[in-house]
Amino acid sequence: MRSQIVNRLRSNSTPLNSVPPASTSNDYSTDLANLAARIIYRSPLPSQNDLPVFILNGGAFPDAKTTDYDVLLPYVLSRLPDDEELIGGHGYEVVFFAGIGGNATKQTKKAKPSWQWFMQAYHMLTRAKRKRLQKLYIVHDKNFIRLLIEFFASVVSPKFRKKVISVSTLSGLALQIPIEDLLIPPSAYLTDRRKSSDIYAPYASGRRAFGVQNFLPASADGSVRLPRVLRETTSFVIMDDNIKAEGIFRVSARAQTVEILKEAYDRGQKFIVWKQVDTAVASSYYREGLGHVWVEELDQAEGYELHVAAVLIKLWYVLGISIL
Repeated sequence: MRSQIVNRLRSNSTPLNSVPPASTSNDYSTDLANLAARIIYRSPLPSQNDLPVFILNGGAFPDAKTTDYDVLLPYVLSRLPDDEELIGGHGYEVVFFAGIGGNATKQTKKAKPSWQWFMQAYHMLTRAKRKRLQKLYIVHDKNFIRLLIEFFASVVSPKFRKKVISVSTLSGLALQIPIEDLLIPPSAYLTDRRKSSDIYAPYASGRRAFGVQNFLPASADGSVRLPRVLRETTSFVIMDDNIKAEGIFRVSARAQTVEILKEAYDRGQKFIVWKQVDTAVASSYYREGLGHVWVEELDQAEGYELHVAAVLIKLWYVLGISIL
């Protein structure tokens, strides 16, 4: 019965290319490649099992009314690891942020990709990609996603359900994996705020950045230095293109975004991206054996704007003065 349903789905679907055109081809679309890079990207640090972690950002899905998802699909699939890497025995993990992200009061509702598109995507995966997927974490799961997963598990692959872990919030994800190691898109944080007032990460080892008694931490050699939040925000603000912006410290920022970032720095979130027009910067993280770990494809990553950095600087000083 299961094979009959799968074969019927395959026969009713239009054959698609699983590989995008070569970058040198006239058919290659830079816009679609950039869009795919925002939809799925590799998080800088591996998982606790030393496997690559890929972030699937539901907030980056474009409006299905204006985007041909069949043409987009091969660009998205090409973001996953190559078969040569997987055949060698290495697996990978995926964290799927299923929420739409953004401001629910202002954002117009986007038409999401159909369940047939997700089915097509699964069938276009090579055997190695399907087999070597070790874990699929679904965050901010919805009825649509839950039904889709049940369909996959019941009809397509009974083993699939064992790989899926669904949680409703980032706090739930933090009980499964160290979320401070992930490059979490801002849209996922905003979606989470509609479900929970804060993020509880009991295993995070970060030091508080705001309102601490010893607000100028000592470095490894004992010298005093500015805390990370000030180093990163100040470095971003004083960049040539940014420092010339009008009203840097006068323009207010969205309070919810400021609170999200304050919490992220207090938690010790390792990767935070700052962006303003064409200027982008992200923190690096040093890990023994890997050296400095950087955010790749920084120009396509979601980030936080200049005025948010300025507000964080002011907030740090205000909270620091309040405890003196």
